[in-house]
Amino acid sequence: MEYERNYFIKRYCAFFYRSKDIYCRTVRATFFQLSFSETLRKYPPSPRLIRECTKEYKIPGTDVVLERGTKTIVPIYAIHHDPNYYPNPERFDPERFSANEKAKRHRYVYLPFGEGPRICIGKFAVQCRIFQY
Repeated sequence: MEYERNYFIKRYCAFFYRSKDIYCRTVRATFFQLSFSETLRKYPPSPRLIRECTKEYKIPGTDVVLERGTKTIVPIYAIHHDPNYYPNPERFDPERFSANEKAKRHRYVYLPFGEGPRICIGKFAVQCRIFQY
């Protein structure tokens, strides 16, 4: 955690508020967003999601059928630390969230606030509060 904090401060915060140049502020805001996303990947607000099936669902490629009312667990922490999706997952690397890198992954392997109709409303509150400058 100490490394991540120092990395962020040295690389992205040093001139963020001192700069009057719009371009510089925009670039630094982008790097801040990358660092924020990487921090949430390493330390998600919730390690798992619990959902309930609302209708019968057959898992593709298997004979398994989830019946209506079955509770399911989505292991967010495990997905965020899976080397198949994030090489060297214990390393703090904000560049994982650049546009090119994000395009290489399935959109549902980054779920710090969940996704879909039951996404955490706090996601938008946090982003509005943190990214205003």
